[in-house]
Amino acid sequence: MGAKSWVRCVATAAAVTTVMAAAACASKGGAAGTNVDLNTESAAQAVLEGQSAGGAQHTVHNHATITEKAFTITTDGVQRTDALEEDQTSATTTAATNTTVHGEIRVEGNAVYLNDPGLPATYRQGKTWVKIDLTHPLSAAPGAPASALFATLSSTYRHRDPRQASAFTLAFSDLHRVGVETRDGERALHIAGTLTLATLPATPPAGSGLTQDYLDYRRQQLQAVKATKVGIDCWYGADGRLIESIEVDSTADGDTVIDLTAVKWGVPLTVSVPPAADSYVVPVT
Repeated sequence: MGAKSWVRCVATAAAVTTVMAAAACASKGGAAGTNVDLNTESAAQAVLEGQSAGGAQHTVHNHATITEKAFTITTDGVQRTDALEEDQTSATTTAATNTTVHGEIRVEGNAVYLNDPGLPATYRQGKTWVKIDLTHPLSAAPGAPASALFATLSSTYRHRDPRQASAFTLAFSDLHRVGVETRDGERALHIAGTLTLATLPATPPAGSGLTQDYLDYRRQQLQAVKATKVGIDCWYGADGRLIESIEVDSTADGDTVIDLTAVKWGVPLTVSVPPAADSYVVPVT
């Protein structure tokens, strides 16, 4: 995954976490969730119930495909729903060359570890892993591409609070029921919404739990990628769990489509910290 791919992948990861955390509920084969009347459940009720249930489940194994015209990224692995911790693998296929680069993202405590053979060796200082310490914000040095990339990644991960991500779903002012459908062989409630910079609320919606800091950060993200519209579709099963979500981020350069499947909730998560000798620690600026 090259530098541009990492920026796009991490920028969209917050949106993936939004859907995942908001919909977190009982796992397949796990403890039974609250039975939901799909015929009467509102979109906002589904999100609010999912916020509480997601924290109780603690983890989710998800699979996501992020597609835009230049490349496709697939991610797979387990992450926390109530804190920032994850172990994800990734595969990035470049459309022009049809080549695939495999990588890995591990987050443990206040550190992010990135393994990406696609990054220039100078960015990694010859190491396999790059470590970013989240306890200190990074600043981009003028004219330094590596510095700019790491500053972007640091800012994104410092704001990746799954609880805030779930609350952001309620900022879609037109979030609504589409209807009861069949998804992945199950009866499911389909909800949807759209968002633009013009419709994004200036202050957190009442009762959402969203903070002003996180709302402002997501606004800055949309401005940075010059998003013209964000659309979201989610399907929930009768026990309240997420079956699938599809998000479309539209810009003048085309659409980025994020297709997320929640594989299983409440699975074990163990993050192995990479060897210090094989990790380049990004210096604090």
